[in-house]
Amino acid sequence: MPQLLRFQEKELCPVWRLAVVTVDADVATVRCSCPAVPCHGFEIDAMPLTARLLQQHLAWASSRMVDRLGIRGYQHNGDEIVVHGPTYSYQLDTRTFDPFSSLWEEAKRRGDPSLALPLVFEMDTVAPLRDYILWGRFFAFEWRVRSNLSESGVTVW
Repeated sequence: MPQLLRFQEKELCPVWRLAVVTVDADVATVRCSCPAVPCHGFEIDAMPLTARLLQQHLAWASSRMVDRLGIRGYQHNGDEIVVHGPTYSYQLDTRTFDPFSSLWEEAKRRGDPSLALPLVFEMDTVAPLRDYILWGRFFAFEWRVRSNLSESGVTVW
């Protein structure tokens, strides 16, 4: 005899997600009011015409952000994605590293932090690039929010 399974309805929870966009320093002509508190950033559609190249790049990046997060189960709520920045670039595409790499382990084992110096850089040496942060409000199912919080070590319940 077949059994009927009853699933509990999952609620949509509002969550904020961000993305980092790197542009050339000569293109990064618009800035928000950070570090003023509160800074609400600026909207991509409200940018001046003199920053058209930056506007196009940020619009492309925000649509890509919505698409990529959609694959991961987040639904964009339709609000405008706000932008903060520019800040000096971390060059995340070339400077990312594995925190569990053998270099870190060797430095920890020997007690010599100088072994990790190849991973350290000064922010003013990366002047040709700037980073913008895209903030968007999305909806996620309740289970998705719970799992993200539990993976980060935060106990909510």
